[in-house]
Amino acid sequence: NENGEPPLSAAIYGKDEESAMVLLDGGDDPNEVDGNGRNALHMAAWKGCRPPLFQRVVARIHDVNTVDIHGTTALMIAAANNQLDVVMSLMNHPRIDLNVQNRYNNTALQWAVVYNHPAIVSQLLSDDKMDASLKDCVNNTALKRAILLRRAECVTILRQHGAPE
Repeated sequence: NENGEPPLSAAIYGKDEESAMVLLDGGDDPNEVDGNGRNALHMAAWKGCRPPLFQRVVARIHDVNTVDIHGTTALMIAAANNQLDVVMSLMNHPRIDLNVQNRYNNTALQWAVVYNHPAIVSQLLSDDKMDASLKDCVNNTALKRAILLRRAECVTILRQHGAPE
């Protein structure tokens, strides 16, 4: 394919879960990356997939915090694309780092605010390890960004959790 997607990632991107399972059974490596540095976990976070496939991919990923060429993690991608089940599953992973910042210092929480996904914001804030005080490259916290973007429901949730402006 044009982006050099490994077959497993291409199957997940195309929502062909049957082929993805066959590829995993055949030994395809979910850690293999495409031209953007995205692996099968990034694709599953972007497109979503049923829990059995997602759990098989996660079980074989070396690092759930792996970043693509933009410094974006699977958790950030899931938050931006309103994949609540994926966010919840990743949050339950023992090695997840909720506070990874990409090259613009955006976190998964900030992506959830930008794309106006209040359920994701609430889910992320339900974990005591989530640091809502982190600032992006223009010095905005998630709450300040929510205010600037007029994301009223996100603002309410962030304030209820004591997020700093």
